[in-house]
Amino acid sequence: MLSYDEKKILLQRAKDVKVEIFRLRNELNSADSQKDCLFEKSDSFESELSVLIRTSVSLRDKRNYLTKKVKELKASRDAANTALKEKLDELKKLRTEEKDIIKKYHIEFSPVKVKAEIDMLELKVETEGLSFEKEKGVMKRIKELRKKYGEAKELGKVTERISALSKEVKELKDKAQDAHKQVQDIAKESQKRHEEMIANSAKIDEIKKKAPEFSAEFDSVKKKFFEANDQLKAKLLELNDINQKLGEDKKELFNTKKDAETKTLKRKEADVEEKIKKRQKLTTEDLLVFQKVNK
Repeated sequence: MLSYDEKKILLQRAKDVKVEIFRLRNELNSADSQKDCLFEKSDSFESELSVLIRTSVSLRDKRNYLTKKVKELKASRDAANTALKEKLDELKKLRTEEKDIIKKYHIEFSPVKVKAEIDMLELKVETEGLSFEKEKGVMKRIKELRKKYGEAKELGKVTERISALSKEVKELKDKAQDAHKQVQDIAKESQKRHEEMIANSAKIDEIKKKAPEFSAEFDSVKKKFFEANDQLKAKLLELNDINQKLGEDKKELFNTKKDAETKTLKRKEADVEEKIKKRQKLTTEDLLVFQKVNK
């Protein structure tokens, strides 16, 4: 069985070896990743260039399509702005007409609100079952409101036209703003494609220059990979040996402890049997021993 110091040394060594294994695995994975990457670049150099060239052509076509789309959207936006200007001029004239009517008939109320109140009161009469007096009062109010509404009918027509035109103005504004936003977004996308095309072309030139270096760099990385792999195998064997020693020590310690417990139990069993023979009173501990023995 290992001594305390021997066990402490083995545990510390196991900890150190695990750190080394972790480092070597990372180094191995890194080297393996670099090796694969360089191997692909070295082995498929012409293929990669072909892909990059096709990408550049695709980016150019996409950029040209987006540029054309921007022109179309600008035309749509300009048309919406022209129509919007016409509607705003028309709306301005209607508002002037509205003010003239209000001034002419001395109207100090909103025809729309009056009409809404009439509709509400009529619904109340139809649905609420009012008393005769209340219904009479409501009908009187409806009559007064209808008279007011009749006086402002001309104003109501203008107001309705203003309301309808205001909706058209809002729709045209939304359309123009949406087209403008699309112009900005697509123009940015077009510029992005253009910049990607330039970057892609630069990458093609860079790869062509670095191609001769791929082979030498690949050999260097491959050497690092095999060195790290050999060191990792050695560390794993060492860790396995340490774990085996610690496992054997643990098993031996367990067996020793078990033997000691068995001996103690047998001694206590003998004591209990002796008490039983002598008809002595058994303690709780004696009963527990008796239960363990008879399991």
